Amino acid sequence: MAQQIDKGLIEGVDFSKVMVSIAQKRNKKNIAKGMVKIFEGNFDKMPYEKETFSKGAISAIFP
Repeated sequence: MAQQIDKGLIEGVDFSKVMVSIAQKRNKKNIAKGMVKIFEGNFDKMPYEKETFSKGAISAIFP
């Protein structure tokens, strides 16, 4: 996703420490540029006010 934007911020959340670690490693350059933030958390309890984001996406894999 980060390669598709010129400005803005992409924030990712996952409840799995393992997946957060993998995502942070894969996005190391864009995190350093301030384009991406990835953190561990519960999607239902995200600390954002209404209308914080202009776009949203969800990706889930279930066994």
